[in-house]
Amino acid sequence: MNRAVHRFVLRLFGLIPWPIQRALIGVVKPNYVAGASAVVTDEAGRILLVRHSYKDGWSTPGGFLNRRELPTEGLVREVWEEVGLRVTPFDEPVVVLRTEDRIVEFVQQVRLIDEAAGAHPRSVSAEIDAVQWFEPDELPELAKVTREALEALAAAKTRRDQA
Repeated sequence: MNRAVHRFVLRLFGLIPWPIQRALIGVVKPNYVAGASAVVTDEAGRILLVRHSYKDGWSTPGGFLNRRELPTEGLVREVWEEVGLRVTPFDEPVVVLRTEDRIVEFVQQVRLIDEAAGAHPRSVSAEIDAVQWFEPDELPELAKVTREALEALAAAKTRRDQA
């Protein structure tokens, strides 16, 4: 499917009310599905966020895992597919259970392998309308699931630091 058609289909899907989207996902992907979200940071501590073509708010790069794919493999793949950057995971992943959506999400921090390549990030996917670095204390309006994922990651870090 070419990029323009893919983007059009995603935008149409985004117009469908969430309960119907969830039902459609349930038909295609019954039970729980697993996803991975990458919190990409640079040497300056900024966070890379993307704006998807089919949902509101800014998000971290990520998506559903492929069959038999490990979460770390999935998040590395998703960053490459969405913004064309090579990353390496660090620290422990946090698992976020999204019961109403039937999604188990693995959230993990990753670092750029090549800082120079990340200087001017760009979308390489029909899914992504915009890519931008943000200071941690100046984040834009986040998608609900992204806000929850970042909060879970911060809480886990606090627990580890206090142990």
